[in-house]
Amino acid sequence: MNKTKLTRWGRSERGAAAVEFALVLPVLLLVVGGAIEFGRAFWFYDSLAKVTRDAARYLTMVKCNAGESASDCNVRLVNVVANAKGMVTTAATAAGLSDFDDTKVEVRCDGSLCSAPAAVLGSTYVTVAVVDYGIRLGEWLPIGYLGEAAGYNLGIQPYTTMRYMGG
Repeated sequence: MNKTKLTRWGRSERGAAAVEFALVLPVLLLVVGGAIEFGRAFWFYDSLAKVTRDAARYLTMVKCNAGESASDCNVRLVNVVANAKGMVTTAATAAGLSDFDDTKVEVRCDGSLCSAPAAVLGSTYVTVAVVDYGIRLGEWLPIGYLGEAAGYNLGIQPYTTMRYMGG
C-alpha cells in the first residue's frame, strides 16, 4: 500500500505546465518587448532618413533666377534653408518624435556648414543631417526599471548627401 501511494505521488505532474509557463513567460515578454522597441526605433530612423532625403533634394534644385539681384537671391536662399529645416522638423513631429526642433537639423555644403546663403550656390554637394538626437528605448513599452532614467538612449542621426544640381 505504501508503495502504491509513493509511486502515484512520484508520477504526478500536476502543475508542471504552470511552472514551465512561469519560467518561460518573462523571457518571452522580454523578447517581444525588445522587438517592439527596436521596431519603433527603426521606424523613427526611417522616417528621419526619408525626410532628410526630401529636404536635400529640395536644396539641390535651388538657383538664382535670371535678373535676380544677389541680395534678393541670398534672402531667398536663407528662406530655402529654413524651409528645408522646417520640412525635417514637421515630419519628425508628425512621426511622434518628442523634443525635436530646428536645432537638431544641420545643412552642410561640401562638408562644412552653409553659413553664408551663397555657399549653397557654390557647393558641389549638399547634406541635410539630423544631429544630437536620440530616442529612448523603453519609453513606450517599459522593459524594466532602470532608475530615474528608465530606458536606454539610442542616438539616431540619419543624413543625406546629394550633388547640387541648381545654378
